[in-house]
Amino acid sequence: CHPHRAIDGNICINCNTNDDGEVIDVGGGASGNICDGVVITNNIIDLQTLNNSGIRLKDNPVASGNQSDRCVISGNVIKSTSMPTSGTVIGIWVKSANNVTISDNEIQNVTSGIAATGPTSNKNISISGNNIRNCWQYGILVNTTTRASITGNVIENTSTSTTDNAIEVGASTDVEISGNILTGAGNSGPEANGINIESNCVGIVVDGNVIRAFGEHGINVTATSKPVLINANIISDCDESGIRLGDSQEWVKITNNQIYNCSVAGSYFGIIGVTPNRCVISGNSIFDTRSGGSRTQSGGISVGAGDRDIITDNLIYNITGTALTQSVTNGVVSDNVTS
Repeated sequence: CHPHRAIDGNICINCNTNDDGEVIDVGGGASGNICDGVVITNNIIDLQTLNNSGIRLKDNPVASGNQSDRCVISGNVIKSTSMPTSGTVIGIWVKSANNVTISDNEIQNVTSGIAATGPTSNKNISISGNNIRNCWQYGILVNTTTRASITGNVIENTSTSTTDNAIEVGASTDVEISGNILTGAGNSGPEANGINIESNCVGIVVDGNVIRAFGEHGINVTATSKPVLINANIISDCDESGIRLGDSQEWVKITNNQIYNCSVAGSYFGIIGVTPNRCVISGNSIFDTRSGGSRTQSGGISVGAGDRDIITDNLIYNITGTALTQSVTNGVVSDNVTS
């Protein structure tokens, strides 16, 4: 690609590549053919096939290290007539690229909204201000990425037929997920999470998100990702727990979150740590806004046989079951208020 090329203002209607392909496909080619500074803006893309994605930045599978760099994808509208339930229809797909900004796009009726994946690592990926609706799988997927921000996006009605998640991050380092508004397919839908931190992540911040109506947990963290900060999120109406830490999870800090009206499917706690070690759960509020038999929030905080955990200054009230249960050794459990 020539540097600083613009792809702007095109209208692509009834697009059908007849193959696994993309309407706008940038990258690849001969060795050394790096796409530098390409700007893709204000295009309208109407997708029609089950293996047809909207915009892709790709690496060259032959020439190692041939990655797109300093590209901008902004202000595009990418949609299909109805939501697909098979195939690969990704709104924007970034593969092994550096310094990419994806902002203010509208994406609707796809299998996944935005994906940043390998085979080699992405670096410095910014995903902000996008409006993503009606995804069969992921709203935003970030995998094999170093330094990414996922901020200020609105994602609704995702994971409608699968157990995938509105935002999923895996095998990535230094990722911020903040200020997003996430609405699931409803608490009776599939077992999907609002935010899922998969294995082998390092340095993840989940801050100030609004998460509602997912079929499993609001935020889920698996055992091999650390450290993780989960702060000041508002989580409601999820089928199971507001926040869940997996087996033997270490170095997670859960602070100042509001969790209410969850446990729709049964006896689940607002925060669950299966067997956490060296984790902090502090300053959170867990409650039900309703009264009497209308309440679903059955439990407050449950921490299994953890070591050196701190559980302090949490407020748990108007729930139907146990406020706090824990089996912590060598830790601190104090100043929690329950009613």
